[in-house]
Formats: sequence, C-alpha cells, structure tokens
Amino acid sequence: MYYKDGDLPSTAVWVTDTDLDGTPAVQTPALNPDTGRLEAAWPMLPVKDLDGKTWVYIVKEVTAAGEEFTADAAVDHFTQREEGLEVTNTVAAKPVTFSKTEVNSTAELPGATLQVFRGETADAANLVEEWVSTDTAKVIELTPGIYTMVETTAPKGYEIAESITFRVNLDGIVDIKHAANWVPAKNATVRMQDAKTPEPAKPVDPSYPTLRVPLSARKTLINGSLKAGEFTFLLKDCAGRVIAEASNDAQGVVTFPDRTFSRVVKNYKYTIEEKPGDATMNTILLLVMLALTLGAGSLVLRRIQRTQEHKNQR
Repeated sequence: MYYKDGDLPSTAVWVTDTDLDGTPAVQTPALNPDTGRLEAAWPMLPVKDLDGKTWVYIVKEVTAAGEEFTADAAVDHFTQREEGLEVTNTVAAKPVTFSKTEVNSTAELPGATLQVFRGETADAANLVEEWVSTDTAKVIELTPGIYTMVETTAPKGYEIAESITFRVNLDGIVDIKHAANWVPAKNATVRMQDAKTPEPAKPVDPSYPTLRVPLSARKTLINGSLKAGEFTFLLKDCAGRVIAEASNDAQGVVTFPDRTFSRVVKNYKYTIEEKPGDATMNTILLLVMLALTLGAGSLVLRRIQRTQEHKNQR
C-alpha cells in the first residue's frame, strides 16, 4: 500500500486481513525507503484450502480507531486487485480560492502574474500552476500539503506583494502561515494584496535666507520739468500680474518696494508700465531682467538688466 501525492503519517492508516480462523489481523504500513511507499505485507498466506478451494482474502482500509472510511472521508481511495495485490491510495484534491486585490479593497485586481509552488520555497521543479489575475478569483484543486503563492509581476502602478505560505488540510481547511503560526483562512481563500506604487517625490528647490532686491526706474521729460507724483507706474511680474504701484519723485525716479527672493532665479522678468492717465505719452517704460545665483550658502544678485527705456516729450 502506498500514498500518491499525499503527506500522511503512517499512523493514519491501518490495514486488516482475516486469519484462517476468522480473526482480523492488523498491519500498520511502514515506509519502504527504496520505493518511498507505505507498504504492508502478509507473507506465507496459503492459496488453497485442504479441499483445494482458492482462499479469498479481504484487505480493508480503516482509521486508526478501527473505523471504516465513509464516502465523505478526507481520503479518497481505490483498490486494484491483481496478481501480487497492490492497494493505491490517492489523496482527494480540495478547492482553494486565490484572490488578488488592492490593499484595503475586496475587488479583484487584474494583471498580476501569480504562481503556486508545492512546498515553502519557489522551486521551479515544484511549480503547480501559473496564471494572470482577472476580475474573478482563481480556484485550483490542490491535494493536502504545504504550498507557496508568489507574485512575479504586479499590475502597472502596484508593488509586488510578499509571497504567502499556506497549507491545505485533509478536511479542506486552508491555513495561512504567519511567522511560526498557522491561521485558518476564511472560506479556504488565499488573499494576496498589492499596495500602490508611491508617487515619486517632487523635487523641492532649496530655500535660502531672503535676499532683497531694489527695483527702480526713471521718468524723463524732454522740453519740460517733472513734478513729484505727476506720473504713476505699475510693476508687473512675469505673468503680467500687477504686484506694486509707485509714482515719480521731483527728479523722475520711480522707486518700487524691494522684491524678496529665497530661491535661485535664472531669468526673472519684470515690466514697468506707465498707468494710463489724462496725459499719458508712453505705455512701456522699461523691462527689468534679473538673475540670482547661490554663493557661499546665500543668494547673490548676479545680473540686473534694463531695456527699452522711453522718454516722453511735451
């Protein structure tokens, strides 16, 4: 007698025969190291009785308690009778459900490549099945034993999950291995969850002590003299938004509040425009381009350029 595809202890199976006087004789199968089978033998049994009639022997498999297996027993088996009687037991496969979901979700996650190996390692020689997850859980018939579920490729945007070691018991119950403990799995389901791939961190421009940059312009009248506050000017940033307003002094100087910077600037453009009034003569007074670089751990004004300066004439 031997087991096929099973890891059952020999004490789980008893074999009985009936001696010539009708008394049941019990044999406990022993492991044959040459064949790897659990075997029981009854040597020297007579073939015929004194009247020349052929003896009929009955080999029956029972539990350790001596009870016969019933139809719903955990081990399905069949008996093959032929010359040199051999009884082969085949362990019944049990349905196991494999679910692939996102962390904190119950919806199936398609697109993951999954494998199941017999044993606690992903040995290619022990591969049982490989598939790609869909929106429906996978059901595989597995004989009792220990297995490992592995994810080789995660769906786009997800991280590969850790492998899961589980065992299928004779009664169909599935246990998940957590550290050194085995925890029953609900509904004989092995659930593997994928976490989303973290969004890459956006680069942050380093910040430095604030640098104040003064901005000013000059208004000039030809054939005339300026009065303080006679003209009003608008300072606009590179997006065209008005960020400050100032008027000229008696010498025509227009001074805006200092601009402050705490990061490196390559080319930043300001536009100074004359605010429309009753005697507006020009719109654009000048453009200001500035650049700031890093020097000795602080910002340094490297360049300030003024262009397109206009003069008004009365």
